[in-house]
Amino acid sequence: MFDINGREREFLFFHPHSLEKISENEFLLFDNDYHNQTNLINRQSRFICITIDEDSMTANITREWIGPEEYFSHVWGDCDLLPNNNWFGVFGYTQIRGLETGSKFVEVNGEGEIVWLLESPLEQEIKYTTYRVERVRFTPIVSTPAFTSSGNISHFEWDVWYNFKARTSFEGEYYIYLDDQLVEDGNITFPKYWHPTQVNYTIEGLDEGKHEITLIVSDGEGHLSNESEFYTGEFKFRIGQNYLAVTLGVSLGIGIPIIATSVIFVRKTKLKNSLKQ
Repeated sequence: MFDINGREREFLFFHPHSLEKISENEFLLFDNDYHNQTNLINRQSRFICITIDEDSMTANITREWIGPEEYFSHVWGDCDLLPNNNWFGVFGYTQIRGLETGSKFVEVNGEGEIVWLLESPLEQEIKYTTYRVERVRFTPIVSTPAFTSSGNISHFEWDVWYNFKARTSFEGEYYIYLDDQLVEDGNITFPKYWHPTQVNYTIEGLDEGKHEITLIVSDGEGHLSNESEFYTGEFKFRIGQNYLAVTLGVSLGIGIPIIATSVIFVRKTKLKNSLKQ
């Protein structure tokens, strides 16, 4: 067993919670760091990702985030990795130097910065503590497309995620609109563990000038990626000697990208009717 710095260790965690599989050989774990056998006064609860290699019989901590001292949670806790690669989790029962401070829900970016925080209230007669936490959306997640253009050929590539971190795959549909016209639709499989899948579209022979393209995704239960109050994304591109790609949009402060391409709000009714047909 090896820590984040590649040093061999007898122990990787103490009194952990919420073991979750996120790929065939990766596991997430909330390490409470209670009953630490190497440092009895250590107080460093953390999120960790452990990668297992069954051939070499090794376990490596490949990613971690250590909470500050006031986040020490001797029991309970949970952590996940979001589609934007941020940590999300809860320190379920925090205390510092014997003083109880309740639960702390946090999202942490790749630089280790807390970008979102929710703390449970404190009352004399009531303790608010948390065992597990999950981030759930009601619609699929669609990224801004990667756009490349060469000659008269333009290529678009989107990353698409399911609504939440599921342990099984789900089926859905996608619809691509070009300049207000449906140009392609088909089935899509959302992988398990909240991993992305890709939708690709290539265009040849477009007239020079401005165009817009939209990808709308359904999760198979009729929830569409553009049915969100945060849906303000737009993608326009220009075909010509000097093409211009402009992306406008917003993302939630809680970190999951809400950006989907273009500005197709008026097509919901038409799309739902086509789903019924």
